[in-house]
Amino acid sequence: MCIANSTDEILRCCIQGTIPVNANLQQAIEAHERTALQKGAQQLRWFLLTAIILAHVRTVEDDRAQLDYLAAVPESEWPPTPAPFTSRREDTLNMIRRSIAWREICA
Repeated sequence: MCIANSTDEILRCCIQGTIPVNANLQQAIEAHERTALQKGAQQLRWFLLTAIILAHVRTVEDDRAQLDYLAAVPESEWPPTPAPFTSRREDTLNMIRRSIAWREICA
């Protein structure tokens, strides 16, 4: 388990092969953006995408920020999708959309 409260800590965890859970969403996004131009960092970027997916989202606005960021990441940058799933990216985006709808209904 890796506790990460800053961009550098999130990067450190992912470099060590551990994905932080409940990290700050904006910090996780910043960590992913820092690696955008790094060559040979595909596995690290996959870990960082997962850290964004598993980040702590307190509000519907956080959910929307998470959705907007992940929707802007092209399919080619996502990890391969295991069978029987059709698209890890689309499945994840749909999950966040359902979360937003559910939170808006219950709020």
